[in-house]
Amino acid sequence: KRNINDGWSLERIAWALMQQHRDAQALPALQKAAELKQPWSQLVLGKTIYDGCPELNIERAERAGLVWIQRSARQCHPEAMQFLTNHDLPGECPSADRYEYLWRRMAKWWFGGVGYAVGATAAVVLLLSLLKIRRKALLR
Repeated sequence: KRNINDGWSLERIAWALMQQHRDAQALPALQKAAELKQPWSQLVLGKTIYDGCPELNIERAERAGLVWIQRSARQCHPEAMQFLTNHDLPGECPSADRYEYLWRRMAKWWFGGVGYAVGATAAVVLLLSLLKIRRKALLR
């Protein structure tokens, strides 16, 4: 059963509020989700701190923002890794398999939000699809 204060739920609450341009209300949920190791929240919080946001009274602090972005990249979040690459900054996904991020996120979503049997089936289908894509890429 989901808890409204778990990272997954807080991240979705923050996202929904941001879609409604209610960023000031989203910030506490975003910060808490980032602290609970949600990679998307870590990236968004990091970029907000890195660039600064006068509307939210957040001053530009590149080093503090990079800490959050690098935490997200260590969890293989593709946008975080791209941000670091674009800015010639250190940070990479510790996993040799870049599909692991997608696998973990999809499995977590399915196993956490839907029944186990449906989640297990979806995870197997996703894994087989990724292996097929990878195989095609290697054969080129």
